[in-house]
Amino acid sequence: MTSPSLTVLHLVGSGDSQFYFECSFLYAKNVCRFVEENVKNYFALLLPDAGPLAGPGRVALIEDEIPSELSAGELLDGLAENVTVVSVSAFLGLMGHDRHFRHPIQLVIPHMFDRAGMTTWRMLMEDVLHLPVAGMSGASNVVGQDKTATRLALGQLRRPGVGPGLVPRGFAIRQGDGAMEDLATLMERVREEAGGFPVMIKSPLEDNSRGVHLVGKSYERGKRELGPAASGEQLQKLEKELTAELREKLEDVFKYGDVALFEEFILGREFRCGVIEQAHGAGLERYSAGTPSADKATTDAAETHLAPIPIMLEYVMTNPDMPIRTAADKLSKGEQGQMVMTKCTRRYVSCRPDKCTKPDAVTDNDQAVHPIEAALQEEIEAIVRQAHEALGCGSYSLFDVRVDDTDPSRPRPYLLECCAFWSFTPVSAISLMLKASGLDWERVVLDLWRGMALDEGAANARVSRAAVAKAPSRGAVNGTSAEGSYNEWI
Repeated sequence: MTSPSLTVLHLVGSGDSQFYFECSFLYAKNVCRFVEENVKNYFALLLPDAGPLAGPGRVALIEDEIPSELSAGELLDGLAENVTVVSVSAFLGLMGHDRHFRHPIQLVIPHMFDRAGMTTWRMLMEDVLHLPVAGMSGASNVVGQDKTATRLALGQLRRPGVGPGLVPRGFAIRQGDGAMEDLATLMERVREEAGGFPVMIKSPLEDNSRGVHLVGKSYERGKRELGPAASGEQLQKLEKELTAELREKLEDVFKYGDVALFEEFILGREFRCGVIEQAHGAGLERYSAGTPSADKATTDAAETHLAPIPIMLEYVMTNPDMPIRTAADKLSKGEQGQMVMTKCTRRYVSCRPDKCTKPDAVTDNDQAVHPIEAALQEEIEAIVRQAHEALGCGSYSLFDVRVDDTDPSRPRPYLLECCAFWSFTPVSAISLMLKASGLDWERVVLDLWRGMALDEGAANARVSRAAVAKAPSRGAVNGTSAEGSYNEWI
């Protein structure tokens, strides 16, 4: 048997949430596998407490790929073939020093979106099993995936030169501290500390815009329409409606946790900007189409720098009454109830003339690259670099940025959220931005994986070289075929 050039374990699923299990499953099915490059892929899916395969701490093991036609529901219903289901303890035994896969794991690729997957599971792989994990470390994610903690970490940063902070004004409240019983005082605090209404309210630990609301848009519009001649009765009616809206949205936010983050609403354009760590003196241009592969290989260099992806994504807000991206703009349900990605309205932008679509070309297609002011993109890239380093994002990162353009002569970008997650699929935001930049995104991925992975000698050293006894054969688990497959994993 030929040894693979690289062996990776894809860590998928969620033990706590059906939603995050399906979300993780959706992305992991489409991950790059690099079969032609002789990369060996294993998949470990932590199962939620739902369906016939349910149980505390169950892991489904799949070799090579998750079949494209397999749905998350079918897997949980025990209808998949060539799947082995084991306990978490058995899985960790496979990962430990006394047993190993046929090819020792050199790199872990996480596809888990829930809090435990972003933090605990990463730290388990890194700190206990001593395996490198792609992306931010679990410890960094404790801060990076908590919007309130991120604000605190980035709150002291300043934009290049003299200017205000890089995050919008805001504050957090905790459920049970009396705020729900005294909304009038809370509303005053919003006006004093978060710029007034409308205001963003967020669940700090959620993803995909769950528990995110813009509160007070109709209130603002009503006051504007009434003007200075508004009567006390009319204003009182607006305040009452605002209070009811605030209570309703807070109750939804508290479904996802006991903290609610209030944040100033930045009226303007929204972008995604990504950076990728490169060896000192090397840039992403070496991945341009037509460049020989030998010239693209990652160099071993002690010094690195953060190279911005030349093209950014701009999310176009098409609804003036709801100028934010909601959960419905990201994920939805298909005809058979399966989770699917929602194609939102977005466009590519760049300040680099060689990347932009020529003015006489068709520019109403979704692959066109539109020009943006150089000073604005450069400032966005500069504050993203600052945030990346402050949060310890590792080899790559992605940030959501909102630009206050109320003064067109001085647009000001603000960091909204750290999204330092790359699922390594063709439709991932970083992949799309690299492709639109004319770069070989798959080669970027493969070089990153190889750069982060243990070499073959180190991978072999971390597992026992003793002969591994054959595990007893296990029968099918609730209809899931397991015959022989358990032994193939060790």
